[in-house]
Amino acid sequence: MKKILATALSALMALCCLSMVGCENAALKAYAAGAPVTETAVTFDKTAVTLLQGGTAEVTAKTKGGDSISFVSLNAEIAEVSANGNKLTVTAKKPGVTYIVAVNGKKQYNAVTVTVDEANSGMEDSVYNLDTYIYPYWCGNTVYNETALFLGKTDGSPLLYPATKILKVSSYDLKTVYEEGKDYVYDSENNLLRRTENSAMPYMDRDKWYTSETTMFPMKGEIGKYLYFQEGNDICNRQVVISYEHGYGEDTSWDLPNVNKSAFPKLKSKLENGENVSIVYYGDSVTVGANASGFIKTEPHAEKYADMMTSYMRKRYPNANITAANGATGGDRSLDGVAKFDSMVAPHNPDFLLIAYGLNDLALTLPSLTRGMVFAQTVQMIVDAARELNPDVEILLVSNMIGNPESTAYLDDGELEDALWSNFFPDGKAEYEGLEIAEVNKMHRQLYHRKGNRYRDITGNNINHPNDFASRVYAMTCLSTIFGYDYYKY
Repeated sequence: MKKILATALSALMALCCLSMVGCENAALKAYAAGAPVTETAVTFDKTAVTLLQGGTAEVTAKTKGGDSISFVSLNAEIAEVSANGNKLTVTAKKPGVTYIVAVNGKKQYNAVTVTVDEANSGMEDSVYNLDTYIYPYWCGNTVYNETALFLGKTDGSPLLYPATKILKVSSYDLKTVYEEGKDYVYDSENNLLRRTENSAMPYMDRDKWYTSETTMFPMKGEIGKYLYFQEGNDICNRQVVISYEHGYGEDTSWDLPNVNKSAFPKLKSKLENGENVSIVYYGDSVTVGANASGFIKTEPHAEKYADMMTSYMRKRYPNANITAANGATGGDRSLDGVAKFDSMVAPHNPDFLLIAYGLNDLALTLPSLTRGMVFAQTVQMIVDAARELNPDVEILLVSNMIGNPESTAYLDDGELEDALWSNFFPDGKAEYEGLEIAEVNKMHRQLYHRKGNRYRDITGNNINHPNDFASRVYAMTCLSTIFGYDYYKY
């Protein structure tokens, strides 16, 4: 998972050392204290490994100098290490984080971060299930209801991970289960779930998806070509969902979202103490719910991401009295959010305010740097209005998902997410207490790339709305930011 800051690493190692047998080992004490590297350098070919329980990883140590080096796990209950010369085998034992340290007497050199995660086999995927849908894609050994849309009869869609076992392929509404060999095959060499020639699974002709008929959205770089565009359930009905098991190793690595549990102490205190909590979700059409199946009233009726977040908090904190209002409006830019604040947010006087604009701000015909600055300063106006209304309000700023890169309407390169960081965290330091950024743009971009840059596999309208699979990224990212990477273990 994410690299740990050096100070946090040292602190955690010190805590581990307090409870380990052989704490008198001066090398481990020195490492926990952040002692400098000595004259013999030891490096590893991996700085971090992530494993499932029972899994193993190979790590190679590289040394310079003549010292005899040994390797120690700071918590052997989480992961054990054995060495054959400079070849190390790390074995995952139970969920948690530990470190493999290279030591020699009173000298210390370097460490490998080892994260052990649990398997998530056996979750419900035949109907909408909150726990299944908020389980992060970057954890566990099973992905549920990943989506694909086929262009042509034998098109193949890449999966997020190479599959070790295809569990089920179903229609988007989860009602029809397709047959392996007859309707699809899994091309393990290329990691493609491929439609067969005479499959019963839906598909679309490529020349209808990339059409010469005029639509609202010209195709980038193709004069006279347009992108297929439909709202409602038209595109979702052309998609299938795939559940499968996968291995756990280096290919599962994601650049994980920012986490700052300390930014929301008042929200958590109210939730934990069973108090009244007022929440407002504020933003554009994605926060309204487009194109979540529940919002467009089609099976499997998955909740929009804002409702997933509310449902999660109600399930985790059943004694809290949570009221949630959705003040988002389709088509709105951040400036609309300023104008509508008094009518859509103020009446609810929220304890927690989620602000999610950006997709429509990208359509402003301004230079990139100027557009980002204008966007961040406009969001700043909403934040200031919220703090004037309630000085104790805690705020989550949610960056926008990416628009379809094939469309001339979207030139997003992460500029608005970057602008939020620059404005609210100049020099990396927070300007406000009780405010944090949920990096949806970063996470949705990774989803797009891991799906082979096939926007059609993860969209609800082919331009700027997520389907259920991509909507889940919003919920996963926001919940991670507020409650930590292990939020789903409630």
